[in-house]
Amino acid sequence: MFISISVIFVITIATNTYLNYRTSQEAVVEEAVIVTNNSNELVALLPDLIEISTNTFYSKYDVSNASANLQQIESSLLQYQNNLESRTDISDISSVKANLVNIFTLVNELDLVLSYRISISEVLIYGDLPTDEENVNIEEITSNLSNVIAQSKVNIATLPEINEFEKHKSLVNDAVITAENLHGRYLGALRNNEYEVAQSISQAILLNKETESRAFENSLLEFKEKSLINYSNFKNLP
Repeated sequence: MFISISVIFVITIATNTYLNYRTSQEAVVEEAVIVTNNSNELVALLPDLIEISTNTFYSKYDVSNASANLQQIESSLLQYQNNLESRTDISDISSVKANLVNIFTLVNELDLVLSYRISISEVLIYGDLPTDEENVNIEEITSNLSNVIAQSKVNIATLPEINEFEKHKSLVNDAVITAENLHGRYLGALRNNEYEVAQSISQAILLNKETESRAFENSLLEFKEKSLINYSNFKNLP
């Protein structure tokens, strides 16, 4: 009798343990399906985010929204990554992890580019550069140009390190040095009432900014091309 009761007790425990395991596994699979579908849907947004990140046509508002979307993608991928440790339905988990690392890398790079864009948007930004006697207020112009340089240096210091933007980052530092020199010559011409000279120098100041802007756009294009190639090699998360 005692043996029978013991056998029944053991069987009951084993059955309950098995059922609990099955329930637990079903919950893992159910969560995995939801997380995986959500992650794949968000990763599919990356081409649009690449476009927004690398096209200067888009506004700061668009850039800010793109940054928020990247945070959402990263959060979903982290959830997928955590869930992956409990998955038993994936045969080649190493290739899945490698694919996941590549996706994370692109998401992080895009986030850096958006930060770069925000910082560079306040570098060498000019208002009017008057070159006629009626509109010249030396003190005001001097203050404005001083603020342009100060703001530029602050923002340059916050530029993140990105391989495709190394040349631009070096150029923008040179552009600020050139701008400081041109500002001094421009103000000197105004003080000496040499308005034609001031006009010529003001054009050089704007050309200096334009050269930097073109280099920035070239860096964005290079990054865009690389990012789209990388994205094309991604696989759907299982």
